[in-house]
Amino acid sequence: MESTYKTRLTSEQLNAIIEQHFSASIQDYKEMVDGWANHAYLITLSDAQRVVLKIAPSASTNLMRCEQDLMIAEVEVLRLITEIQDVPVPQVLAYDDSLTMASARYFIMEYMSGTPYNQVKDQYSAEE
Repeated sequence: MESTYKTRLTSEQLNAIIEQHFSASIQDYKEMVDGWANHAYLITLSDAQRVVLKIAPSASTNLMRCEQDLMIAEVEVLRLITEIQDVPVPQVLAYDDSLTMASARYFIMEYMSGTPYNQVKDQYSAEE
């Protein structure tokens, strides 16, 4: 989804972030366009590992109260659900709220294949 407040990163910024957290380089990356609040990148590292980097809107962006701190909540929920067995969620590999590498908070998680909920929800009944 296109949004005026999504934070985009340059290839140089992406490379610096990946180098810092993984001591690796980027083989390839592409922007993921289905998100509502955060901007996301699917990144293939030099060792062929695939990760997703999600970055929040810039700290200077005026958001509605209900939109504030969504990234913090997402990271915490993913970490909590990881503790529950048999629930397939991606592991959070890195989280940075220092604003030193980018103008907004970001996190990096494992890549999991699948289809976004908004693309499949009409296929299911309310009971499902």
